[in-house]
This record gives sequence, C-alpha cells and structure tokens, in this order.
Amino acid sequence: MVDGLKPGERKIRFYSFKRNFVKEAKVAQFSGYVSEHSAYHHGF
Repeated sequence: MVDGLKPGERKIRFYSFKRNFVKEAKVAQFSGYVSEHSAYHHGF
C-alpha cells in the first residue's frame, strides 16, 4: 500500500469508518472496539 499509514493506523481508520461514529467516543471504548474486531497487535 502506498497510503503512508502503518498497519495499526490503517485498522483504526477502517473501523472508525465502519462503525460510523457520529458523536464523540471515549478512547477506551473505541480501542476496545478496534481490538475486538480486528487482529490489532501493539507493543512490539
């Protein structure tokens, strides 16, 4: 891909558009949603 995003950033953007956020959400809720619906791997 030539979009300049890292795989984790790409997953976060995809799931934010998929869920269609219309109002603000807490970071803990959103990160839980992303990690639940994707193979989000962080820290290494």
